[in-house]
Parts: sequence; structure tokens; C-alpha cells
Amino acid sequence: MPIPFSNDVQALTFHKVADYLYGAALFKENLRIYDDIPKFDLLYGSTLVEVEVLPWEVHPWEKADLATVRATSCVTIGSTIDDQLMHFCSPKTAACGLGPSI
Repeated sequence: MPIPFSNDVQALTFHKVADYLYGAALFKENLRIYDDIPKFDLLYGSTLVEVEVLPWEVHPWEKADLATVRATSCVTIGSTIDDQLMHFCSPKTAACGLGPSI
């Protein structure tokens, strides 16, 4: 089943991101593309990065079809949550300004 897109810009953006990820030596070995949604997963060591290409439906430009690329990441997957990991993650999270440290 082909991936459904809301507009041509979302489809174009998805294909540009796919070309970039497939062409990057760092990512191409660890890349998974979903069959039914415009999303990629990248596994790099114990870090999982999820990349989604979404339509930008509410924006100040009334007549434009736009898309956004959202990348989210877990610092580590499959790790034991212990004092050493928390000691490493807390200052890193605080330095990023992404929210309260854990």
C-alpha cells in the first residue's frame, strides 16, 4: 500500500528526506521506512531517532500547502535506568533547555 500524503509538498518533502537518509553513510545501514505512514526510524547505537514528515495544516499562509519534518529521539533504549545513567542524562537534558531534568 502506498504511503498516503495530505498534499504534494508533503510527498516531495518525504522523498527529499528519504534521499538524504539513504545517501548518508551514517544512517543508511540503520534506516527503517514505514510502509503505511511517512516516517523513518534510525537506530544509532542505543539511540532511536524517529523522523516524521507531516503536513503543516495550521499556518499563517492561507493558500500554501506546507510540510514539516519532526525528529524526536530517545537518548537510549534497552538500557538499565540506574544512578550512572541518570547522572549522565540529567545535566545533558538541563543544558538542552528541552524540559525539566529527570
